[in-house]
Amino acid sequence: LTANKDGYNTATANGSITHNAITYVNFELNMFLEPPFGLYAEIENINDVHLTWVEPGTGFEPTWLYYTTIIDNAIGTNSAAEFDVAMRFTPNMLTGFAGGSVTKVKFAPHEPLSVCSYTIKIWQGENPPNLIYSQAVSEITVDTWNEVMLDTPVPFDNTMELWIGYGVNTTTGWPAGCDAGPMVDGFGNMMFFNGQWQTLYQLAPTLPYNWSIQAFVEAAKGTMTLAPVVEAPVTSNFGGTLTLSHNSLPEPVISDPTATRSTSVLLGYNVYRDNTLLALVTDTEYYDLGLAAGTYSYKVTAVYDQGESEPAGPVSVTIIGYGVLTVTPDSLDETHSDPSQVTTKTLTVSNTGSGPIEFDVAVDILGKGNRASGLCIDNLYSTGCYSYDDGLLSWQLANVYQDIPCVDESDWYHDYTNIVHELEPGETYQVTVETAYTNTYLAIWIDFNDDLLLTPDELLADFLCATGGFHTLDITIPADAPGGNHVLRFRTNWNNVATDPCATYNYGNAADFMATMGPPWISVEPSAGVLYAEESMDLVVTFTSANIDYGVHNADILFTSNNPFVTQPEVTVPAQLTLLDLRGTFYGQVLDVLGNPLAGVTITADEYRTLSTMTDEQGEYVLKVAPGEYTLTASKVGYISETSMPLTIATGDLILQDFELEYAAPVMISAEADFFGVGLEWEGNPAIDMKGRFADISLSNMAEKPNASIQEEILLHGPTSV
Repeated sequence: LTANKDGYNTATANGSITHNAITYVNFELNMFLEPPFGLYAEIENINDVHLTWVEPGTGFEPTWLYYTTIIDNAIGTNSAAEFDVAMRFTPNMLTGFAGGSVTKVKFAPHEPLSVCSYTIKIWQGENPPNLIYSQAVSEITVDTWNEVMLDTPVPFDNTMELWIGYGVNTTTGWPAGCDAGPMVDGFGNMMFFNGQWQTLYQLAPTLPYNWSIQAFVEAAKGTMTLAPVVEAPVTSNFGGTLTLSHNSLPEPVISDPTATRSTSVLLGYNVYRDNTLLALVTDTEYYDLGLAAGTYSYKVTAVYDQGESEPAGPVSVTIIGYGVLTVTPDSLDETHSDPSQVTTKTLTVSNTGSGPIEFDVAVDILGKGNRASGLCIDNLYSTGCYSYDDGLLSWQLANVYQDIPCVDESDWYHDYTNIVHELEPGETYQVTVETAYTNTYLAIWIDFNDDLLLTPDELLADFLCATGGFHTLDITIPADAPGGNHVLRFRTNWNNVATDPCATYNYGNAADFMATMGPPWISVEPSAGVLYAEESMDLVVTFTSANIDYGVHNADILFTSNNPFVTQPEVTVPAQLTLLDLRGTFYGQVLDVLGNPLAGVTITADEYRTLSTMTDEQGEYVLKVAPGEYTLTASKVGYISETSMPLTIATGDLILQDFELEYAAPVMISAEADFFGVGLEWEGNPAIDMKGRFADISLSNMAEKPNASIQEEILLHGPTSV
């Protein structure tokens, strides 16, 4: 007997009746309270769980899928046999069931469990499909509808075929219930028999029936991924003939597969963790925060004014105890007033997570002032290296050897800024390159001031590789090159110089590396560590002004960790060093004894011998120094050096200091006299005669003084005279 009412779940009960008697059969109808569906759990922020689900009623109507509602007979071989029976649904039949799950299956067994075992099965995929779910049946009632609640709701893809049925393994009889027809051939009568899928009608044309199978589908309850189930192969085939049972049921058994929505009012949702109520919420999401390491199971029910629905779920998540890095302070700012100053600051690294964490520290030096928009990369070549193997095939400098591939038309630029050359200021290095084509010009720059603009004063090489093959050249790192990491670029050009870092050339290639030289202006120790939960560690950050320009210098201190749930680097601490320009300025002009300006004279401050400059074409110079007392020295080969009196300079002072340099003594080589005059040859500086007969004779020259008397004296600057 079946009882159903709108808004309630259908109930079925068995009863018996005898002649002239009244039998009472009671039913308990439970109001159908539709549950939420699509429960999904996601881990966020390492140890938080974010639950989401879909409101009841926004999916499809829960329903039974079937081709028959009747049990009329049963089919088998009346001998030992093993086979599967199923009903089949194609994607066009499942259009309205996106996000659905099979939760219950009804079938009609005819033989008892003493002679036959039954297994509910679900297949999905092509024809024939793959088995994705199986569940043994432990209790049956023969010759009636047996409803089996699946242990796990089985989600299906409605864009693929769905087959639902059961398998039998019998020693005798007719185990599989069927209707009286007419058949829905190819859909209601699928059968796996003797090793292949066919229709019942193909196997036995005298049996035009459907299997008595139904499946209940509803919006997805929870989420799970079903892999194909691998069944043990059937080792024996059964050659019996498929027939109907001779014990047909006296009346068809009809199933009325209905399930209607409740008219109850939805009040909210109960969220359960491990079967313990966490909260009643009105939204379709919930955050479970700050969980310890472990595995958690969640369910969500819909709460109505008439009661609580069945749950969506369960879904499980596993929280792994990862550490969480925090660093204080969140930025560093240091100021130096002396180019030789060294100071330190402290960073405290803490683990605020629930598990251990490993971390590494790196420093990205951004350069002086604000970082430029970036090195020019686009449109460096119109053709590149692919057509004729133009450019470099390999590169070797210091500790780096790198092949330079060219595998397609866009492969003319390579970003190798993760490869660092170890170089030292003032040192000369040999560069070895390989080319495949002739007349390959090579240019090399290092961006010493880190402004990402490659300027002529940063060009270290302009070299012609006249033939294909290996070539070597030398580059010298300036003695005053600032410490730290700098971009190193090479680029090539065919048949013309490559000294424009951004121009569009036809043929060639280019690459950017990194070069590090000397100690950087910022360093962090230690550079790695391990912290357990709630532990902390102090790191020492050292700032040094040596080998940097006056002004503002920026860097990022990068902390990376083994935490897979956060974007790396996990923490970035910006750091800034400002070297104040507190210098004063010496300036002036250097002349020779004739009042002519002298170019190329070196002006040096004695306190810091590295603080020096040279005069320009007008003999003028400018030298900036820190406050203090200095003596300035002007020197040039061929002239007697001159030193100033002690000079005291303060911040912002402008002090004029001119110099006049006398010629150094020349060296007489020969002096010959005859009737026509005196011939003189010397090495050294210009010479004049005391009586002004000739003047400003050029260096290392042969001067003739016509009609000169041997008694006349010629003064060569310095003590030498003839």
